[in-house]
Amino acid sequence: MNKIYDQNTLIELQIGKTDGLMFIGVGIAYASILAGLMYKLLGYSFCVGLSHGSLLGILIGAGAFITVYLNNRYLLPKLNSVFLWWLISGLLSFFVGVVGFLLTYQVVINMNHNIPLILKEKDNLYITVISVGVLTYLTGLLIFQFVRMRNRRELILIQALEAEHLLTLRIMNIHFLANSLHTLLELIETNSQNTNMYLKNLIHVVRTALNKPTEVSLEEELKLIKSYVFVEKVRKGREILLLEDVEKSAYKYRIPSLILLPIVENAIVHGIPEKRETPLQIIIKAKVTDRNIVFWITNNGKLITALTFGTGLTLLAKRLKNIMEN
Repeated sequence: MNKIYDQNTLIELQIGKTDGLMFIGVGIAYASILAGLMYKLLGYSFCVGLSHGSLLGILIGAGAFITVYLNNRYLLPKLNSVFLWWLISGLLSFFVGVVGFLLTYQVVINMNHNIPLILKEKDNLYITVISVGVLTYLTGLLIFQFVRMRNRRELILIQALEAEHLLTLRIMNIHFLANSLHTLLELIETNSQNTNMYLKNLIHVVRTALNKPTEVSLEEELKLIKSYVFVEKVRKGREILLLEDVEKSAYKYRIPSLILLPIVENAIVHGIPEKRETPLQIIIKAKVTDRNIVFWITNNGKLITALTFGTGLTLLAKRLKNIMEN
């Protein structure tokens, strides 16, 4: 069986809140027009059919919205089979249509509105109920296929961006590793006291880059940055001070991996003071606001007169945009 725990499958089947609202809109339009035409063909008022159909569409759409919410929150993450998810979702769609029609029928009867005589016959009523359930399922299936195609397209875009990001990281890591190993050889030759600490931090940076985790805690990301800054400090032979101003609650926040490192890297590469005796100071500040976490990264280096994004920052901006949108 295909496991729903596969992240790609989960994204493909996911239905958003706006999709739920689309169910309501389509339900109202579809049911009102269909009911109006049916009433007209049976010799009744089109407007009356339109109003009854609108009520039916609202009830079915609202039921679909609730079903979508419960599906995303409780059903989708827990099922082991895509087939089983399709089966249960289909039955729920049919059930929503049946319940929506019966509620509408009861409301119309209680309000003493005229309804086609054909619906007052028990056998015809049962057939209509089943037909509405089937039509609800088929309509929901068509809408879901559209949503799934859209999700799949967005997933491909995300995967392409992640692949581009990883390729850039590999290229950067090759240059970084080559330069870092050269520095390590120099430390060994001079019997420097920094050799062990340098090697320990270098291994930490390389290991994290090779593992390529998609998500880490802020605490883990800051540990990586500390190791990276130490390696760069030894490599460049310059004093680099890394300061943190982070709320205690922010350390456990989960963030996309390697989103702060490119900014710190730019702060070092483009921010080293011209005077060697002046240390470079980098401050990382993090603050939790509602459900978000806000970062500020500043340094005391050279002022930038014209801001241009290189490959690293451009990919970072695209990556963050896709994460926020999806």
